[in-house]
Amino acid sequence: MNRQDRLCHTSGVSVWVTAWARYELELAMWKLQEPGGPCRLIYIDTDSLYYEGPRMDFSDYNDERIRRAKKNGAWAIDGKGKPHYMGVLEEDPPVDRFKSEGAKKYIYERNGKLKITVAGVQKSAGSKELLQVAEENGVDTFDAFSPGLTFRAAGGVAAWYNDSDFGQYEVGGECRSVYVSCNIFLAEDEYTLSLTPDYMDMVEQLRKNPNFCDEVLDIWHKSVYNRINR
Repeated sequence: MNRQDRLCHTSGVSVWVTAWARYELELAMWKLQEPGGPCRLIYIDTDSLYYEGPRMDFSDYNDERIRRAKKNGAWAIDGKGKPHYMGVLEEDPPVDRFKSEGAKKYIYERNGKLKITVAGVQKSAGSKELLQVAEENGVDTFDAFSPGLTFRAAGGVAAWYNDSDFGQYEVGGECRSVYVSCNIFLAEDEYTLSLTPDYMDMVEQLRKNPNFCDEVLDIWHKSVYNRINR
């Protein structure tokens, strides 16, 4: 297998694994968001679900994933002797408050402690900076977490793509040079919270039509039901 074939092979495997993981997540969403059920789905991430309502029992869902994992050898034991099975949903303690400003942009509070997850912002430093901004402006922390908020100290790093070769680079003090090809340069940067056009459009639809969420969920339910029962 040559390099190009290996790249195509690994890309295909990556796409399949991601697609299957999303399908499994949708099954969990379907169970959680059953029509007429007591729970309301409020946010999903790559491998997690946030919902409002009473504790949901996912034991049947997990039992099936454990059975599959054992059958296919998709499990391992950690250093403390605890087994971990692929695809099993693990329950976190409930949170007291939650707010999202789009994909990979959310905060929550649990037992008085603030946690932040924003792609491009350092978690621990981000929580501290958000609390500081809220205090300086005399507003609630969750109100401060809104579009336009700029993280300066916790902005993390930004990736800059150089698509063209730089060429020969003289290494100072070493009397030698190296050839620098196209590359990615990482540098410290600020991060400003904003909404994508698609997300803003969804919010606008919600303002115009209070039943927008129910209509979208109805379409989603039918789509998932049709895929499961093919």
